Amino acid sequence: MTRTYPLRHPVPEPPPEVWREWDVRKALYDLVSRRALDADIS
Repeated sequence: MTRTYPLRHPVPEPPPEVWREWDVRKALYDLVSRRALDADIS
């Protein structure tokens, strides 16, 4: 099962720090989701 995330729209192009923050939030979300899935499985 794959989760879908908002696509990065090419226009307008936000500054790099926005993408870094978004990547960090996505990574945290992935980590929390993975832990939640592991808890459901176990």
